[in-house]
This record gives sequence, C-alpha cells and structure tokens, in this order.
Amino acid sequence: MNIDWSKLVDLEYWFEGVAGSSPITRPIEYPSSFYTAFVVLFTVFFSIGVLSFLVQGFMNKHNPLTSKFTLWGSNFLWMGILGSFWLFLRQAEVGFLGSRMWLLAGVVWFVVLIIMIIKYFITLYPLEKAYYNS
Repeated sequence: MNIDWSKLVDLEYWFEGVAGSSPITRPIEYPSSFYTAFVVLFTVFFSIGVLSFLVQGFMNKHNPLTSKFTLWGSNFLWMGILGSFWLFLRQAEVGFLGSRMWLLAGVVWFVVLIIMIIKYFITLYPLEKAYYNS
C-alpha cells in the first residue's frame, strides 16, 4: 500500500466533489484497508457513544464524570453516525456530501474533543473529585 503524502497539502484533493471542482467524488476501493479502517473507526466511535450512555446508569450521581459522559458520549455517537453516513455517501459517489472536506472537518472535531477531554482530566477532574470526596 503506497500512500501519496503530497496529496495531503493539495486543496484539490480535499475539496474534490464540491462546487467548482470535479462533480463526482471517487469512492474508496471496497476490498481495501482504508475502507475497513473507516468502517472500524466509525463503529468504534458509535460504540463508545452508546457505552458512555450505558455507563452513566451504573455511576454514582455525585461523581463529576457523570455530566461529562453525556457530552462526550453524544459527540462520539454523532461522530459514528455522521462518519458512517459520510462513508455511505462517498461510496454512492455523491459529489458534495461525500467529499473529503467532511472527513477533514471530522478530524478537527475529533482533535478538539480529545483536547477537551485531556484538559478536563488534567485540570478540572482532580478539583471536582476532591470537592465531592470531602
């Protein structure tokens, strides 16, 4: 599997299929590792979202993570749903909604969410845990 890394800095690559460019976004080859990776990734996101809602039922109501699991779980759930929808539209060769720019937007969404989670566990969680344990 050869990856052409120079495409990642080419705007035509990311915005293929949107207004003013080629009208059809090429689908991902079906029996490929990229297709399998996308299916697994979006399934994992969806599963994390569902599990976060299920875990809330077993947690103490005074645990500070209970309120955060709702926010994080809904984000992961939507990432899984919208990512699967994007992959379906990509395979159906829908020009605008199947373009790679939506994948780029999803990556930015994921990075921001991970930064929020890490920042919470580094700064706020120790304070909230100390408050609720006292």
